[in-house]
Amino acid sequence: MTKQLVMALGLTHKDSQPAAAGPPASLETLFASFEPKLPLSAIDLNKAACLFDSYEAAEQLISFAYKSTENAKDQTDFHLNIVVISCSASSNDGIMVARAIAMLDKIEQKQPSSEYPIDTYITPDIYDALDPRHQDLYRAATQVGKDLVHQRLQEDAQRCFIISPIGDAQSPVRERADYVFKTYVKPACEAASFRAVRADMMRGGEITPEMIDALQSDPIVLVYLGSPKLGWNPNVMYELGLRHDAPYIALKDMTADGKKYELPFDIQDKRVVEIPEVPGKDDDIAATVRTIKDRIKDAVIDKQWNYLYPNATIDLKLGDPAASKYIEGSPQIEAFFEMKRVKGKLLNDVIQHLTMKMPDYQRRPFMEEQNSLIGSLILSMGNVSDVEYPYATIPIVFEKHSKLAGRAFLPIIVRYQFSPATNVLRLRVVYLDVTTATTMDSAKHYFTCTLKCDKQLSLS
Repeated sequence: MTKQLVMALGLTHKDSQPAAAGPPASLETLFASFEPKLPLSAIDLNKAACLFDSYEAAEQLISFAYKSTENAKDQTDFHLNIVVISCSASSNDGIMVARAIAMLDKIEQKQPSSEYPIDTYITPDIYDALDPRHQDLYRAATQVGKDLVHQRLQEDAQRCFIISPIGDAQSPVRERADYVFKTYVKPACEAASFRAVRADMMRGGEITPEMIDALQSDPIVLVYLGSPKLGWNPNVMYELGLRHDAPYIALKDMTADGKKYELPFDIQDKRVVEIPEVPGKDDDIAATVRTIKDRIKDAVIDKQWNYLYPNATIDLKLGDPAASKYIEGSPQIEAFFEMKRVKGKLLNDVIQHLTMKMPDYQRRPFMEEQNSLIGSLILSMGNVSDVEYPYATIPIVFEKHSKLAGRAFLPIIVRYQFSPATNVLRLRVVYLDVTTATTMDSAKHYFTCTLKCDKQLSLS
């Protein structure tokens, strides 16, 4: 990208702030540790601008801002809006800064208040020039006043992997795939609160292992089948075959050269949505996007497991526990943890928050047993002989909880899946209320649960 970029930053503070919270955050303090030092041009106390020669340089600052707040989303007392626009190298800096600040002001006035501490917006010309891995970070264009902008997706947006013919750059196959992705797939996924990611957008060192993991693990997959005129794309059909027993939605061109055609028998079902072979009217496009969005939501709801008790899904990164995080949570989980937006939070941060609600004498034995159970589960996956199926006996006991003080809950792993491609163990955990089966162990001096599955009912 040869154009110069202008970034405008605006900081607003929440209405209510604890008296002991100290001085409010400022742009200067927020970016004090950013290297190299940021040449911010202050507009006023809470607004500033800076110039960049490339998007990559701007992305370093944007990523720094998100990482600085990702583990303290509920504790921040501010909201930061970032707006990036482009201009030619010969443009007057002062005029372009004024334009960026004007767009920032408009966004602050017109955009609904966000529950996240940071929102980032870029203009369509910047978005169009980005490589796929960076385009993946932004939503489809939306109107703010008279301006079109692409808003950055939040870090906890779940991924929807896109199977599609790719083709060579500027080939008819690539042009059609890009059109379908931009016009139908991306808007539909975002309307259903998913982040659409095509294989060429993946940011891992190798595409194939990450792609296999996505096909196995993503909650939903969209498949654009392409045109049958030159024969079905073998990669698309192979990837669809890997996914066939899990939730997916297939997009099919209504016609090929204006003529109707049939799909292979195995994929002729309700999961197929037809899209026009040639560009249609805006209203027709919007209706099709809504149909795809609804199919995505229906497929995900059908897949969800419902429990009476709080439950969550955890991605445990073997060899790098600091990267482990919660990827899903039931509606009850936030009240259970007394923590907002559990989805996307690091496992260590949630566990630390949770254990601080427990009596001192309960924390250490609980954590030691949990670590031992995970180790036993990993061994059992490796088919190691003489490994018994692990189960927990030391519950979470709440001492400091607004509603659950004096209650005990046992984490139960009801499902697990290991992905060798990413070295991630995915755990589905239900937090079962075992208060009536929990007693203080007088010898060990902490609470244990006597609930076991070692007896059978007499049916005679």
